[in-house]
Amino acid sequence: MKQFKNIMDFLKVFSSEEICHNFLKDVLWGKKIDGKRAKISCPKCGSNHINEYSDFKRNRCYDCDKTFSVRVGTIFDDSKVELQKWFMAIYLINSSKKGIPIVFIV
Repeated sequence: MKQFKNIMDFLKVFSSEEICHNFLKDVLWGKKIDGKRAKISCPKCGSNHINEYSDFKRNRCYDCDKTFSVRVGTIFDDSKVELQKWFMAIYLINSSKKGIPIVFIV
């Protein structure tokens, strides 16, 4: 993954929710080759006969007719928070030079 100098460089690369979804698809399912992804499979039946909708958020399995997102089976599953905010939080945690302090309130 690309190294970012600061948060502004990060925001230029991940400037929209669609870019974040496509990045996650590339990481999890591989880049598109001839319009298809190599590792994509249905989380319900395991079929690789999948249609990616043009709205970038949904995918549909032709075999079991289940609609699913790239978030299924990841830490982002069942979260209403946008991927762009998740990616920014992960970037900020990983880019801290002194680490993230943990404070316990008793």
